[in-house]
Amino acid sequence: MTDNILEVKDLSISLGGLKILENVNLTAARGEITGVIGPNGAGKTTLFNIVSGFMKPTSGSVKFNGAELIGRLPERIAKDGLVRTFQKVRGLTQLSVRENVLVGALNRRKTVREAHELVDPLLEQLGLMDYAEAITGALPIGLRKRLEVARVLAAEPELVLLDEVMGGLVPSEVQAMMDFIRQLADGGTSVILIEHHMKAVMGLSSHVVVLERGRNLAEGTPSQVTQDPGVLTAYLGEGYQHVAH
Repeated sequence: MTDNILEVKDLSISLGGLKILENVNLTAARGEITGVIGPNGAGKTTLFNIVSGFMKPTSGSVKFNGAELIGRLPERIAKDGLVRTFQKVRGLTQLSVRENVLVGALNRRKTVREAHELVDPLLEQLGLMDYAEAITGALPIGLRKRLEVARVLAAEPELVLLDEVMGGLVPSEVQAMMDFIRQLADGGTSVILIEHHMKAVMGLSSHVVVLERGRNLAEGTPSQVTQDPGVLTAYLGEGYQHVAH
């Protein structure tokens, strides 16, 4: 089995004659955290939409554990072990926090009893146990972001795509989320992370891919990327190196 859990090759998509992605390539190592960064409109979420089966590309290949994903339905991809969060938090707003996580667990567990075995440990790990019976729609954004992560992890994935799960969090919540994501990778779950919180993504990722205008701009270790002149010009800004170091 390859050391790469995900391999994206020459991925392109056009909508209404407009190129959204053009020959994008990405590999994610098994058990590692891969960061994806770039300006707004770079195509990051579109990349996640294609990988998770919500959009079909014009051309290209997406292989998960060596198997092609293009053409598979999102629910099939999730059952195979690849799940994702959404930038705009979803969830079943009329149900409780515990019920939302239970629904996620039923994606892989066959019975409600088996699914329940996963719920409370996830609530504990993400600091949600005190809100287990709260109605999801009444929660502030920080708690809903954490719930979104708990809900998808209840499906026991091999690879999780996290789309800006730190957006809207206060510094203490960002640190807690970073700690949890590290624990995920340490436990063997592979992670691909889209994030604008640069200290977080650079502190977590072993490999970073930079997109700009739907194309690959750069990739490498966090240190390599933050010193790349093209990345500094297009996204991070010339003063970033001083801030980061």
